[in-house]
Amino acid sequence: MTAKRDFLLPEVTAPGGFVERLFGLPVDLRVGIINADEFDRPNHGVSRVCVSPPSGPIHTGAASVHCVIDELWADMVGSGTEQPFGAMLSWLDEPRYTNSNGAPLRPGAVFHIVLIGDSPDQSDILVEDVMNTLDQLVPSRTNDVTFHALAFPGDFESCPGVRIEGGLSEVVVHTGGVERGICDAGERAHFYDAVLVAIGQ
Repeated sequence: MTAKRDFLLPEVTAPGGFVERLFGLPVDLRVGIINADEFDRPNHGVSRVCVSPPSGPIHTGAASVHCVIDELWADMVGSGTEQPFGAMLSWLDEPRYTNSNGAPLRPGAVFHIVLIGDSPDQSDILVEDVMNTLDQLVPSRTNDVTFHALAFPGDFESCPGVRIEGGLSEVVVHTGGVERGICDAGERAHFYDAVLVAIGQ
């Protein structure tokens, strides 16, 4: 976990990293950032943001992501049951978590979901149901949905390891997104660049 934190922080949240480049795109962005590492009930993870982002000149979005990577990943805070699909659906549809769930969605815009994770999805949700839920967002809540995933670290969340996908690849392919492995520096660089191109179109 700590090793992944050490390479992700400079690549994702440092000045010039993925988040800063994202906010520099010439598009009208609306951003939601969640952490998805807690078990809440049989078929949904908890969608929650890190509660203590660091102070300083880092953009609020970068600070939130920095907090998730630096505090939660480094300290291994959570249940060990990783449920990004569950948390994603919770963020979209369950107002008990936050009164702004799904707020960035706009009928005339496109919706990109960017997962940076270190394990396969373990939600008790059928992949087909995830894809159907995303499909149903169009056209009433957004014009298009694309799911991107930087994950696949293998057994015990260690690098390197045997690739374990947990349904992530199926959703990426279904939505025409980008997928790469988190353990390889070249794959990570390609992922950041390709996702930024997709969002900036």
